[in-house]
Formats: sequence, C-alpha cells, structure tokens
Amino acid sequence: VVLGVVAFLLGVTWRPHQQVTYPVDYSGAVAQASKDAPFEVLVPQAPGFAPTVARFEAESYGPPGAVRLYLGFTDAQGRFALVWQSNGRAAAVAGAAGNDGVCDGRFSSEWTRCLSDRPLTRSLVRVADGVTTVVAGTLEWESLQALADSLRPASEVQ
Repeated sequence: VVLGVVAFLLGVTWRPHQQVTYPVDYSGAVAQASKDAPFEVLVPQAPGFAPTVARFEAESYGPPGAVRLYLGFTDAQGRFALVWQSNGRAAAVAGAAGNDGVCDGRFSSEWTRCLSDRPLTRSLVRVADGVTTVVAGTLEWESLQALADSLRPASEVQ
C-alpha cells in the first residue's frame, strides 16, 4: 500500500527535467555597449545560435569603471556558448568565463585554449589592447572556434 501511494505521488508530481531557454533580442545591449564601452564591440555571426542572455554592465573583475558585454547562446542541440568582452583584469575575466580552466599558454592577441572539466567548459581567450574576449561553452573545439572566428565589429553588422 505504501509503495502504491509513493508511486501515485511520483506519477502525479513528475515533471521533465529539461531546461527551457527562450531567445532574446540582444540588439539593445549591443547598442548600449557600442555607445558606452571603451572598446570595439564584437558580435558573432555564426548561424545556428539562438541568443538567450544579453547584458552590458559593470565588470566585477576589474577596476572601477571597467565594463563587460556578456552574450549567451544555445545551439540546436541545446549546448551553451557565451561571448564575454571586458576591459577588466584578463586572468580574472578568463577564469570566471571559463570556470577556472587550465590554459595551454599565455593570453595574447591570438586565441588561447582553456579547459575546465568540472563543469565541462571549453574556452578561447584573446587579449588585445586591454580588452579580453572570451568565447566559451560546452561546444566542441571546432564549433567554438567557428563561433570565435565569426565575431565582427557591431558597427559593421548593424
């Protein structure tokens, strides 16, 4: 009888455990960043990614006045990716965006690969002219690199 009651309660209260994300329009955050950020704002042009998060805000990993543009995406398989641009401290920004992954080299104007296995996060980090750009997520390296390679100045896209 007890097992029957438990089975009934589980059947009545069971819900799927999938995360639902809804697309957002990130043009407002990009426009604000393009106007106020002291760096050239980049936006990805890779097909197949739906924007789910867009924020232009103060950077918590930098000196007062540092800012970041954070754009989050999902692909058709539900994998997550982000593009984070900041004039904050490079190591702190890369660590936060990439879940403190281990990097295969020093940050430079070329993409540096970083990997964290808990939770699995692959990230590409580029530092040039005081601006850190991180492209990170649960994508394979090839897809992550394609997203990074698709970054274009917002002024050319709009």
